[in-house]
Amino acid sequence: MNKLLLLLIYFSLTIFSAVGQNEQIAQIQDLIDQEQYDKGLEIIDKVISKHPTNILFYYKAVCEQQKNLLKPAAVSASSALKTTITTDTLYERILFLRSFCYAHSGELDLAIADNETLLKQFPNDIHYLLNMSFLYGENRQFEDCMKVLRKALTIDSSKISIFTNLSYYSTQSGKYEDAIKYSEKGLSLTKDSVWVASLLNSLGFAQAKTISVEKGLQTIRQAISYQPNNPYAFFNLGLIYLSKKEIEEACKNFNIARQLGGINMTEEYIKAYCK
Repeated sequence: MNKLLLLLIYFSLTIFSAVGQNEQIAQIQDLIDQEQYDKGLEIIDKVISKHPTNILFYYKAVCEQQKNLLKPAAVSASSALKTTITTDTLYERILFLRSFCYAHSGELDLAIADNETLLKQFPNDIHYLLNMSFLYGENRQFEDCMKVLRKALTIDSSKISIFTNLSYYSTQSGKYEDAIKYSEKGLSLTKDSVWVASLLNSLGFAQAKTISVEKGLQTIRQAISYQPNNPYAFFNLGLIYLSKKEIEEACKNFNIARQLGGINMTEEYIKAYCK
């Protein structure tokens, strides 16, 4: 009789603990939905030492990522993955979040490894293919980048973001004729000003390298008319003027690009050529 009573008490405490934890998780979810990340972290930090569950580590990573604490968020995501099986639907979300944090904190090799794992599970997912192209491209793995984008094109031949990536990374890798081809195809598929501006910018740079400098400058100025605050367009103008040895005009455009947010891309050029 006493043993039965002890068992009942034990199970009651276990159920109460689980219910309490579920209530806290629901509260954390609500706080995240309300963008109250500090309060969410406060609750998580109180309970996670006693209940180090994957969902709590995941929500901790979400809150940290939203506060731009990218490296701590990656650590929390790693803790969540330790107790998450690959078939769990949470596994995909955790791995994607960690890949995002790695990418935006400059740890491209780690971000690439996570995204490659995601693509093994979801080989035809357009979003993961596009993410992979960005990561490969930023890591200057241009052959891998183009291979992924060409695969994406076989899955969806009308998705404009595939063509903008193809045209951009073709110019980055010096494949200027390919850049012209993909830019022109992309321009035939969209009227959206942002996409048009991006495609024209890549097209103009490729034209400056293959057809004529003046044609390229004209096309990039057209891109700016669609999106006046695009630092990449002014940066490309700067590069073209630099190739013409027109240093003052190059510096003018590098400085505009910098003011529009292109600090990293312009830094070495401004330091080397501009007073």
